[in-house]
Amino acid sequence: FIAMILVYVLSVMMQKTISGPITRLAEAARDVSQKWDFSIRAKKTSDDEVGLLYDSFNAMLEQIHLRNMEREKAEKALQQSEALLKSTQRLSKVGGWEWDVKNQKMYWTDETYRIHGFNPENIGTDSADYIKRSLECYDKKDQKVISKHFDRCLKKGDPYDLEFPFTSADGKRKWIRTTAQAVEENDQVIKITGNIMDITELKKAERTIRRSEQKYRDIFAQGVMGIFQSTLDGKFISVNRMLAKMLGFNSPSELIDATEDI
Repeated sequence: FIAMILVYVLSVMMQKTISGPITRLAEAARDVSQKWDFSIRAKKTSDDEVGLLYDSFNAMLEQIHLRNMEREKAEKALQQSEALLKSTQRLSKVGGWEWDVKNQKMYWTDETYRIHGFNPENIGTDSADYIKRSLECYDKKDQKVISKHFDRCLKKGDPYDLEFPFTSADGKRKWIRTTAQAVEENDQVIKITGNIMDITELKKAERTIRRSEQKYRDIFAQGVMGIFQSTLDGKFISVNRMLAKMLGFNSPSELIDATEDI
């Protein structure tokens, strides 16, 4: 009878000091697994070997929790960086692309799709389709030119920087600037990275400036009044025919030469 009492007492003590804490530890582990919450901690009730097990379990959770926080922080920074890149590309109208030579894969940024007027969902996964569809946006006479420079960059590593008229898939007429450079490893081209820029507004501005300059030249040359440009000390830089005639010279160059002799 005494032996039975001892067994019962030992059983209760074991339940209290070992089985109970182990069960609570298992419950804590289950909560972590189900909730995927690594901030959960097992409540330690003793400083014995079981207590050390609790310490190790909580320390492991702390390390995982810190790593998760660092990963989430890095992921957030990456998302912010990608959002900034997309915004910058959209505002500057500059898209990026990369051709992976080894894997024969083409990668485009969102702005590259926009410049081409393509919906990413409507382009096949075959990278050859990207190249074919992109090439079709160039004028017929320019398709061979861009293909030649791309092949030269691929085979010899020669960079290029070119401007072309361009028609996007949605029918918009544009001007683009396309650049590329090779990435080499052991004297072999392994990648080609490039940019495509929508320079339509720049071209329009250039045409406006040229027209304005031509208009000024026409007014200067054909004006019914004498017009000139001179240095601060009175030397003529340019004069029109009317001024030369008014001053008794046969041509603008004759008048300029005369002032240089003074």
